[in-house]
Amino acid sequence: MESAVIVADTSVLLNFLKIGRMDLIGKHPRRFLATDHVENEINDETQRAAFRAAVAEGQLDTCRVDDPREVELFLRLGPGVRLGAGECSALAVAVTRGHAIAIDDNRAVDRAFRAAGLGPILFT
Repeated sequence: MESAVIVADTSVLLNFLKIGRMDLIGKHPRRFLATDHVENEINDETQRAAFRAAVAEGQLDTCRVDDPREVELFLRLGPGVRLGAGECSALAVAVTRGHAIAIDDNRAVDRAFRAAGLGPILFT
C-alpha cells in the first residue's frame, strides 16, 4: 500500500522555497512532512519564514526525531559524515514510519545505507 505521507529532505523543500511555491507542496495529494533537522538546515531567514508560514497554513507538517528507533537509525546513517542531518533525519523517519521519501541524492543515500550495514536501498 502506498504511504499517504512523503518525508521531504531539505534540498527538496529549498527548491520550492526559492521560487516561492510552497503552495504546490500543500496541493499535492499526499501530505508532506519535514523533520526538525530539516527545518534547522534552512539558513536563509526569508526562506525560514516562508517555511514556517507554510507549516502554519497547513501546507506541510513537521515532526521531531525522538522515537528511539528513529534516533538509532539517524545515528547509524552518520549525520555530518556521509549525509547531512536533514537527510539522515528524513530517511530515519521515512524508513521507521513506512513513509515515502523526497530526496535528491540517491547515490549518497545508497552509500550511507550500505555503510550503516543496512544493505542497498531501492528507489522507485
